[in-house]
Amino acid sequence: MPNWDQNKISNATVFLAGIGALGCVVAEILTMMGIGKLIIVDFDTVELTNLNRQWLFRNEDIGKSKALVAKERLKTLNPSIDVITFNQKIEDIPESVYSSCDLIVSSLDTFEARRWLNSMCISVEKPLIDAGLYEFFGHVQVIISGSDSACLECQPLIPENRLQQVCTLPGEPRKKERDEQKEVFPSVGTVSAVIGGIMSQEIVKLLLGLGTPIGYLFYDGLSEEFTKIELKRRLDCFVCGEKWKLDELRYFVERDEKIGELRRRIALIYGLADPTMIVGTKIVDDEMTITEAEISEHAPIFVIDSTVAKPIRVRVVLTPDFV
Repeated sequence: MPNWDQNKISNATVFLAGIGALGCVVAEILTMMGIGKLIIVDFDTVELTNLNRQWLFRNEDIGKSKALVAKERLKTLNPSIDVITFNQKIEDIPESVYSSCDLIVSSLDTFEARRWLNSMCISVEKPLIDAGLYEFFGHVQVIISGSDSACLECQPLIPENRLQQVCTLPGEPRKKERDEQKEVFPSVGTVSAVIGGIMSQEIVKLLLGLGTPIGYLFYDGLSEEFTKIELKRRLDCFVCGEKWKLDELRYFVERDEKIGELRRRIALIYGLADPTMIVGTKIVDDEMTITEAEISEHAPIFVIDSTVAKPIRVRVVLTPDFV
């Protein structure tokens, strides 16, 4: 084939987050294409309900680690590829592993985890291919760090109420209680084959430097229609925007305002799950006031949350005291 360079494929390292319906399709295609190294991260185990669409798994695999079973099956397809597995959460993987990859692929089933991975890709400046399924529908989005492409935080296709659905405000149920109400996203194997194939095509295009990334592509399996949407990066996006790179996030506060009130504002604006506020080396309590927490305009607050890979840097601006 013209413009095909097998050495670029054979020398490439691809990070695959999630080895479910989409992950199985992508992993198998890349393995048969002769990818050099495949890093698979998934802390889940094989279940009976996986077997209708996650075709790397069999009945005898039920209860076993998905990542380890996938590695064994992929090595039977192509013994020459290097498959590295992590049977743990993506948040627990060292940043150096992400930095060592040529690109990162997301087939995760929670939006919270996808947001975290999105912020990590922006941080280490690696391309991200993100995709999702729901019933007979699917989508693929390609995010190129440093380009005009929108990341998951700045693209407008996710409604605000969906972003804020994971948000825990002071006094509301915490993460453990939210996990017990985890959403279920049903899908069928036919759609995962279509979306997984498109994901694999975008991976190959990026590795070979061919064509242009698709941006955002939506697939309707009932009408067999594709809708391609051009998304532009928001300059004020707190994850990938230029303004965020140049300036700190600033908030006007009063001296007697409580930390919980500030935390509530930040959580709502950015759809954070359960933010923790740190000043210096200390975690500040919600009931403390700005004055009690010894927060000033000269020292930033660092906000840590499970939806972002790096702390958000916030500097407060004290409103003047009026007599």
